Amino acid sequence: MVGGGDGAFIGAVHRMAARLDDEFELVAGALASTPARARASAAALRLPLEFHLGTHSGRVLKVMLEGSQSMWGLWLAFFRNDMGFGGNNGLTDYKDILGWDVHLAETRLGLYLASVAGLGIGFLVCRFITVSKLGRVLLALRDAESRVRFLGYSTTNAKLFVFTVSAVLAGIAGALYVPQVGIINPSEFSPGNSIEIAIWVSVGGRGTLTGAMIGAVLVNLAKTWLTGAVPEIWLFFLGGLFVLTTLVFPHGIVGILRNLPWPRPRRVAPTKTPVPVQEPVAIRKRA
Repeated sequence: MVGGGDGAFIGAVHRMAARLDDEFELVAGALASTPARARASAAALRLPLEFHLGTHSGRVLKVMLEGSQSMWGLWLAFFRNDMGFGGNNGLTDYKDILGWDVHLAETRLGLYLASVAGLGIGFLVCRFITVSKLGRVLLALRDAESRVRFLGYSTTNAKLFVFTVSAVLAGIAGALYVPQVGIINPSEFSPGNSIEIAIWVSVGGRGTLTGAMIGAVLVNLAKTWLTGAVPEIWLFFLGGLFVLTTLVFPHGIVGILRNLPWPRPRRVAPTKTPVPVQEPVAIRKRA
């Protein structure tokens, strides 16, 4: 249980609802924002102290769950017809963009070129970040967050920066995607899309920028063909890709290409010109 400790109204309501059939068991909880209140609430609920998360980790868990609940609520709101987003059908009937008819070949070519340019700019921005000092901090943050914090770096600011950059890139991608497809609906919020993006990265190569682009192109080409030819096996194909990238080639296509015995040009050792040895002056005089 998250929240619902001493003095919380919603926690008591949830417990009353759970007791309607008495088919529940409280095994752990982040009951309050302070350790003292959390311990008091755990004692009142007869929850062992080792199973309550009232410290910082409990607050993080609470924030994560509250964020998930907010996302779920936003997803449900988009499905409502009275929200102005078209309900289940979403936003459709895109006819023009900035006065240009989206059905014209010239407009589609312009959107395609804008997408390629956006991809290139996004790659350069991400490349600049990864090779900088901030990129090294982010890698360390991924591997050992506590050590980065103890070294004096602000992990919160680093995470906020990455989240902001990714949100900007996602917003630009969405602005280029919708006019070309012509529709956007709440199904784009489904968890399956997030899993599919993770598979793009796994197929191309984890931890690389080029791998993410290669995986996105190849998986979407396979999706376009399979969903048209044999749509019933697409999900099985996607699951098989995830298993293969986990067990068979964990480094993806980029890792396979790196390990191939590519012919490398032989390095020719530079020839050294012999240095003439001069006769000592003393020996000259004796001669």
